[in-house]
Amino acid sequence: LAYGLSALPSGLELSVSGFRDKLPVLLGCVAQKMRDATALSPSTFEIVRDRYERGLRNRVYKQRPVDLAARKVRESLGSLRFRAEDLLEELGSLKLSDFDGESSRLLDECRVEALVIGDLCQQEAFELVAVASKALGVPVVPDALPERSEAELPPGRTVWHIDGTNDEERNNCVRLEIQLPADMNNYVYASLLVRMLSPRFFEELRTKQQLGYLVSMSSALHEGFRYITCSVQTEFPPEFVRA
Repeated sequence: LAYGLSALPSGLELSVSGFRDKLPVLLGCVAQKMRDATALSPSTFEIVRDRYERGLRNRVYKQRPVDLAARKVRESLGSLRFRAEDLLEELGSLKLSDFDGESSRLLDECRVEALVIGDLCQQEAFELVAVASKALGVPVVPDALPERSEAELPPGRTVWHIDGTNDEERNNCVRLEIQLPADMNNYVYASLLVRMLSPRFFEELRTKQQLGYLVSMSSALHEGFRYITCSVQTEFPPEFVRA
């Protein structure tokens, strides 16, 4: 048996796995703990806060150029994305007392959605959802849910220059994002195109031109669009690589 709890831009994700006859018990226990967690101990707060702060500081000040470029793109386009810099600033103002009653604030107006996979029938899936809803004490469906959307890039070409935050970093990054409507045709075509061109992209820019050590071409699906992404981390000036 195992469980996991994660914070996502759109909410909390609770996952459980294991023997089918034990899943309702495990799910119910974890969900009940979430509902009953009305306060944190000072030691737990300091440990978790310190760990989270170190992670945010590394993202803000120590990220590799290739990771910094990818993060800035996602933060700029996603409606439920927050800048790591803003998260770090907000974290600095949080106190232990701010978490009193936090479970009620999060769960009093939430909606439970479930994806059940495995050797379970439809009725057993419904029962699992009922167990989670009862333990979490979900009272009503909220009037509105946060909109998960993504900004559409303007027509043509946009060049965005971002200054790095790590004074010791000697590399730069050039990242190309091609945004496509998220339909079935574009999904298949983009996947095939990347599979065909990615080896040549690497061979030309990494092996022949030796522009940088980290060279990649990939495709990905996000909130509203399909993307083809080309990325080069390099010691050369970005203008030289783009040329």
